[in-house]
Amino acid sequence: MLNLLVRALAGALLLPASMLADAPAFAATVTPPPVEHFVERDAFLDIKISPDGKHLAANMPVERGTALFVLDTETLAKRGDFYAGRDIEVADFWWSSNERLLISPAQRFLGDEAPTYTGEIFAVNADGTQPTALVGYRADDGRRHTRIKARESERVWASPIDLLPGADRHALIQIEPWSSRTSNFASIERLETQTGRRTRVAMSPVTRAQFLTDAAGNLRFAQGLTSENDLELYHLSPGSESWELISSQARAGQQAFALGFSSDGAVAYLQVSRAEGPDAIERLDLATGERTEVYRHARRDPAGAIYSLDGNAVLGVFVRDPQVSMHFFEPEHPEAKLRQSLAAAFKGHDVFITSATEDGRKAILYVYSDRNPGEYFLFDRQTKHARHIGSRGRALVPEQMGETRLVQIQARDGLLLDALLTLPPGAEPRDLPLVVHPHGGPFDIQDQWGFDPRVQLLATRGLAVLQVNFRGSGGYGRTFVEAGYKQWGRSMQDDLTDATRWVIEQGIADARRICLFGASYGGYASLMGVAKEPDLYACAVGDVGVYDLESWARRVDFQKLRWGKNYLQDAVGSEGLREVSPVHLASHIKVPVFLAAGENDRRAPVQQTEMMEAALKRAGVPVQTLYFRGEGHGYYSTDNKLKFYGELLAFLDRHIGSGWQAPAVP
Repeated sequence: MLNLLVRALAGALLLPASMLADAPAFAATVTPPPVEHFVERDAFLDIKISPDGKHLAANMPVERGTALFVLDTETLAKRGDFYAGRDIEVADFWWSSNERLLISPAQRFLGDEAPTYTGEIFAVNADGTQPTALVGYRADDGRRHTRIKARESERVWASPIDLLPGADRHALIQIEPWSSRTSNFASIERLETQTGRRTRVAMSPVTRAQFLTDAAGNLRFAQGLTSENDLELYHLSPGSESWELISSQARAGQQAFALGFSSDGAVAYLQVSRAEGPDAIERLDLATGERTEVYRHARRDPAGAIYSLDGNAVLGVFVRDPQVSMHFFEPEHPEAKLRQSLAAAFKGHDVFITSATEDGRKAILYVYSDRNPGEYFLFDRQTKHARHIGSRGRALVPEQMGETRLVQIQARDGLLLDALLTLPPGAEPRDLPLVVHPHGGPFDIQDQWGFDPRVQLLATRGLAVLQVNFRGSGGYGRTFVEAGYKQWGRSMQDDLTDATRWVIEQGIADARRICLFGASYGGYASLMGVAKEPDLYACAVGDVGVYDLESWARRVDFQKLRWGKNYLQDAVGSEGLREVSPVHLASHIKVPVFLAAGENDRRAPVQQTEMMEAALKRAGVPVQTLYFRGEGHGYYSTDNKLKFYGELLAFLDRHIGSGWQAPAVP
C-alpha cells in the first residue's frame, strides 16, 4: 500500500516517502473499490518481535483459520509455523522466550461461522516443533489434534499475566473454571512453558479480575468487578500474602484502577473517576499511600497508558482528541522523546509500539489513520530506520478513502456531544446523502478516529457518515456514561436526533436523503429513530439489533449471571420498556426498513429481528430481511459479509443514493 522506499525526515527518522507527502490532488473519477476489498481478512492480524530481535511472529489468515508464521527478521524467510487445525484460529500470541511462543486459540464449533475463544493456552517452538496444549480441555487427548501433545484436561479459562523476562521457561497466568451462571475467583499460577506444570502463587480477591505485576514479575495489583458491578482495587505488598483493598466503588462512589509503576517502582499510577467530568490520573506513593492528581484532560478520559519498551514503567497516558495526543509524567525520559519523534514523523497517523526487543533497540510499530487500514514497521532506534513489513488492508488505497473529522454538537439540554463526520473522498460538505451510524454497546463504548471499513465502504459510495458519541458512550467520564442509564429511546435517542438536525442546519446533509444504519444497540437506535422521528429519515437499517426490550432482557446470554441481572436493571431498567421498544411502535414507521441477523446470535437473539419483521409487515411498512445461518452477533464469513454489504448498498442507493463516483488517484 505504501511506497516502500524510505528517506530521511529532518535527520530524525527514515520513513516511506508516501507517508511524508501531502495527499495528491484528485483527478478524474473511477469506480469505487469493490466491496471485497473492505471485507477480506487482513493480510496480517498481528506481528510481534522476539526478545532477541532475530525473529518476527506473524498471525496470518489461512483457509478456515489462521496460522502463526515465524520469520527471520532480516530476510523475512520462514523459519517455522503453527497451524492447529482447519477450524482453529490463533486469537493471540506472545513470545515467552527467544525460542518459545504461547498461543491463545479460538475454535469454530459445529454450526458456527465465527470461532469462539476457548480459554486454552498452547505453546510451540519458534521452528514449529514441540507444539503443546499446556492448559485447557484439549490437553488430555493428543489424538484430537495429532500435532498437539497431551496434557491434563481442564475446563478452564486461562490467560497470561506476565511472561517473566529472564525466566525463559516460565510465565504467570490466571485460571478460572468454566461457568455459565457464576463469576469465579481466579487462581494465579506460575506455568512451566515446556511441560505445562503449574504452581499456585495466589488467589484473586475479587471476581472478573485483571492483574498487574512489577518489574520483577511480582504480583502487585488486582482489580475486578463484584456481582453488583462495583469496581474494587487491591494491592499486594512485596512479601505479603494478604491483599489490601485500597479503592471500592461501593464505598467511595468512584472507580479506580491501576495502570502501572514509575521507572523507579516507588510510585503507581491510578486512573480514577470523578463526580463530574473525565477521569483523572493519580500518583500513588507506595510507601506512604498518599494519592496526588497529576493529570486530567478538560473533557476526555485517558484512553490508555504509554509504557516503556520493556513494559515495566508507565511513562504517560494518551487521549483520543480525536487523534492520539500524549501526556508524559517523565517528559525527559529518552523513550518519551522517542514517542514524540515517531508521532511527528508519521504525521496524520496514530503510532503504537506493539512489541520490542529485550534491549529496546528494535520495535514493531503499528501505524494507521482514518484512511489507512494500518501498516507494520520494524523500527531500529540506533539507525533511526523504519522498515516497512506489511499492510493490513491489501488493496485499499488511502487516497481513495474519505476524511474523518471531529465535530461538536450541543444537545437540546445543553450537553456537549462529540461526533465523527466522514465525507466522501474529494466531496464538498454540502447537500450530501447521509448515513447516521450509531455505535453498539451502548455503554462505555465510543466511536474513535481511525480506519473503519464500514464507514469507508459507505464514503467511497458518495455517502457522508455521522457517528455520534451520544450520552452513555465511554471516554468522557463516569457521569457521561451513567447519563445514558435507563435512557434507551429517550435522551440517548434525542442525542442522535439533535445531531442529525445539526448536520442538516449546517447544510452538510440533504434533509431528504438521510438513513439510519447501526448494529446491535445501533440497530435498536436505527429502528427507534424512524419510529420516534418518522419525518426525519428516509430509511433505516437494523443489523443484529434488539427491538423488544422486555423479551430481550429475559433471553440475553448474560442475564443468567447475577452481575448480568444487576447490569440490566441499572442500565436498561424494567419500567416503561414497551414504550421505547420499536416492535411495539411499528405503526409509527413510515419509511422502508432493512433488517439482518445471525441465527446463532446469543447477544441479540434472532427472534428479536423476526418479531420486528412481523410487526412491520402487520403495519404495512416495506421491509426486507437477511438471515444468516451459523452467524452470531456480527458476520464472520466473507461470503456472508459480501451478501450483507451488497444488499445494504443496494438498499441505500434506492432510498438515498447519490450517483457518486469516487475520485481517482492521478
